[in-house]
Amino acid sequence: MKLKPIVASMLVLVSGPVLAAASDNANTQAQLDAMKANVAKLQAIVEQNQPGGFTQDGWWNRITLSGLTYIDAIASNKTPALSSATTNRLVTNLDSFGGASGGATTISVTTANLFVDATVSDYTKAHLDFAYNSYPINQTHQYQVAQPLLNEGYVILGNFNKYPYYLMAGVENVQFGEYDVYPMVYSFTQLLSQTKANAATAGFVDCGTGFNAAIFGFQGIPGQASKVTGITPHHLNNYGAKVGLKNSYDNWGYNIDVDYLNNMADVNYVQTTGGSNLNLGGPVYQSTTVTGSLAANGYHNRVGGIAVDADLFGGPFDAKLRYVQTLERFSNLDVQYYKNSTLQTYGAEPWAAGLDLGYSFLTMQHQSRVGLSYQQSGEAAGVGAFGIPQYRYEGQYMVNISRFTDLGFDLYYDSDYAGNQLGTTAFGNHHNATTGLIRLGVKFA
Repeated sequence: MKLKPIVASMLVLVSGPVLAAASDNANTQAQLDAMKANVAKLQAIVEQNQPGGFTQDGWWNRITLSGLTYIDAIASNKTPALSSATTNRLVTNLDSFGGASGGATTISVTTANLFVDATVSDYTKAHLDFAYNSYPINQTHQYQVAQPLLNEGYVILGNFNKYPYYLMAGVENVQFGEYDVYPMVYSFTQLLSQTKANAATAGFVDCGTGFNAAIFGFQGIPGQASKVTGITPHHLNNYGAKVGLKNSYDNWGYNIDVDYLNNMADVNYVQTTGGSNLNLGGPVYQSTTVTGSLAANGYHNRVGGIAVDADLFGGPFDAKLRYVQTLERFSNLDVQYYKNSTLQTYGAEPWAAGLDLGYSFLTMQHQSRVGLSYQQSGEAAGVGAFGIPQYRYEGQYMVNISRFTDLGFDLYYDSDYAGNQLGTTAFGNHHNATTGLIRLGVKFA
């Protein structure tokens, strides 16, 4: 009992200096906070009207940097447009199918991308894609390279751990059709479906059943100017929807979806139809400088379209079926249609289909895949700045030669439409072109 006053007095003696030090630290911290506030106030005055930036603790755990680059070597027995308005991938220039040239070769940095992905919170994610792409400048200098640009930039609101709904807004490829954004060769169906726009998408995904659906809307290219005022209206004038079912199991899986787009004139490649001077300098969804194109002149009538995609894989085998179809005819002022060598008073009603079969295996202990595909189009000779071939036979081989490094080979044979259908040849004949490509692809994270 007698120890209690002694212990108490010792505690008082010890705690006195400690409390004094704590008081000094508190005063020092208060001074530092006041200095920071003053500096921030001065900085705000200096940076008035500037966007500036901000920092968060632990940002390195929420922001991810990654990238990729594709380098292609291309050779063809004809003079094709090895780079095209489809943002860097080859579409054979049908005007040159009948040319008497000795072929064409090139090496191109098809794309180099830097991706920035941020998990801002449990409900907010952001994605940026800065791309350095090859674009055609004109018919004699096709391989000059555009400056780096914002290729994609969108925000996703949603938390799939709690809710099956999401909202995505920004520069995005809308959910019409299904494709690889950076293929070795653009398929016919991708040319008739890929649509990049400043869009907003609202969707639903049920993880249990694999059922998914989405609706989207964006401001597409304008129609014709008013005959009364002469003013071209600009509105959120295009929309679409997607319904699908996707599931994967231990050794097999499937995917099927049906998509709708209200105006096919906004498909990136379709926008370049009628273009006579491909001075893009940017992605196709900004290609208002393409002289004479739909993007520059506007469309005359709205044409809807559907896309059907189906995928099936089991073990080492996989199959992909793609189909895109316009639901009515374009105006003959937008996409022309020739029949029996005569320009029709109505426009084209283009469609495209493709079937790809693949087999995956090991090449000297490296993952690899070989694929064969057949593609066909209808009434599509006048679509886009370069047209779309009528038939294609294609073979691909891809091997992962080291971590995040792939080597790909692609050989394809295109057959043009006949001369009486806006083709490049004499009546009843089909010209053709054979093109080969080797791609070196590197990804990093």
